[in-house]
Amino acid sequence: MTASAQSPERVSARLQALTVNTLGERISVADVAATLGDRGFGLMLLLLTLPNAIPVPGPGLSAILALPAALLAAQMAVGLQQPRLPQALHRWSFPRSRLAAILAYAQPSLERLERWLRPRRPVAGDRLVGGICVVLALVLALPIPFGNAPVAWALILIALGVIERDGLATLLGMAAGGAAVAWNILLVTAGHEVFTLVVRLTD
Repeated sequence: MTASAQSPERVSARLQALTVNTLGERISVADVAATLGDRGFGLMLLLLTLPNAIPVPGPGLSAILALPAALLAAQMAVGLQQPRLPQALHRWSFPRSRLAAILAYAQPSLERLERWLRPRRPVAGDRLVGGICVVLALVLALPIPFGNAPVAWALILIALGVIERDGLATLLGMAAGGAAVAWNILLVTAGHEVFTLVVRLTD
């Protein structure tokens, strides 16, 4: 998996530079890749997951971004060394103002995480990490109220661990992902129980 052991500039700083150094009112995935350089799967997972970490990402945005993230994670799970994205996804773009708002919300948390990140021995293979990310991305695609953000932050921690070759961060991200999936199951179960109770009361 491609990732630099020591990054001269943190990913959060380069993401912030996107809103300053690129031209036009929209920013494409190709613009992001050119700005951030070769960070492999970790970069693309981070990019596709970050918008879902904010409280209200927008109607349908979770599925729109999570499904390509699942595709990337599946490529990691089968052993590919570099992500292979369709050209349509490279051309996909989003408003500069929207990206700026997302980064303004996420930047403090990303910077705190990055101060803690450092290269540490991996405790899980790339294929296992990819397989877990597939499951998390598919859960992220589901329209579950209050369920997206915990899954998104778990994927973000995994992605940062991959980028910085930090095995501990990746492991903690996978553990957080397990807890987030359990939380989503609880939400769905509780929702079903409430719906059933309402139906019974209205009969």
